[in-house]
Amino acid sequence: MSSKTTIADIARKTGFSPATISRALNHKQLVNPDTYNQIITAMKELGYRVPTVAVPAAQVEKRILVVNVINISNSFYEKIYRGIISSATNHGWYVMVTQEHINEVTFSNFLKLLRNCNAIGLILFDLIDKALLDALIDILPTVQCCEFDATSSVPYIGIDNFSAAVTLMEYLISHNHRRIALVNGPRNLIGEAERQRGYEYALEKAGIGVDPQLVVQLPASDYFMGRTFVQRLLQSRIIPDAVFAVSDILAFAAINTLKEFGLSVPGDVSVIGFDNISLSEMSSPKISTVNHPCFEIGFLSSEMIHRQYTNRHELPDSVLLNTELILRESTR
Repeated sequence: MSSKTTIADIARKTGFSPATISRALNHKQLVNPDTYNQIITAMKELGYRVPTVAVPAAQVEKRILVVNVINISNSFYEKIYRGIISSATNHGWYVMVTQEHINEVTFSNFLKLLRNCNAIGLILFDLIDKALLDALIDILPTVQCCEFDATSSVPYIGIDNFSAAVTLMEYLISHNHRRIALVNGPRNLIGEAERQRGYEYALEKAGIGVDPQLVVQLPASDYFMGRTFVQRLLQSRIIPDAVFAVSDILAFAAINTLKEFGLSVPGDVSVIGFDNISLSEMSSPKISTVNHPCFEIGFLSSEMIHRQYTNRHELPDSVLLNTELILRESTR
């Protein structure tokens, strides 16, 4: 054994980060078998003494799929979660939901949680730092669901928000709507940013141009916040002939606010939402919306975990699913 061989030498030889090497040496269960075997092989070739790790007599079987979501009360996640459960049940897995905000401060504790529950994989609903994403995929099968960083090595599944917004806007424009307001959520979210990009693209393509006064930007996709901001829009006597809300919750808020100002939906103002949650059919009028294939997204997220777990040599391709424009009573 060479006394000069270091973890940095092993990292250079294998291409893995020093942090991954350290995890392999100290927490073997947090590193996928293929990665661990490559590290051990490199250590032997470099003359680095491979530490002896005691293996418990009764090893706990990996059967826990961890789902990380910050706002579990969001009704949008309901169908996604049901899809995950359906797939996980088929594979004999249990599903555990965590609301831990994963960042540099909490990352170490989150790894302990994964180790303690002997997680088989991780589905992320919210964006986290790219470096942490890439570290997680070295540890266990990981999938980004809905919100994603396309530059990360972690596969993702979602929808083409831009194309869906363009289709929605082209429908409104084809029915002679010209003053179309956008009620949007936080632009730091992929979905909201892409839906606004589609809104702007469709207007400019039609030669209408974007009126900044018609764009409502919310810090959160919250019903009461949506009502407040739409009220401000109407109080300033800026009356649109259509409203594109980036969620059905915000569309519902817009409809109720328009009614309070004596405006008819869709007689005076058409309103169209996004996601097709159950509220869209309970509203009066029922909300035209874009169907977000939530169950399929959840089901395929779990299936992507299964593919990674059974074949760690190849990551599954990322997927963007098609959407569908559903026309109901809130548009004319």
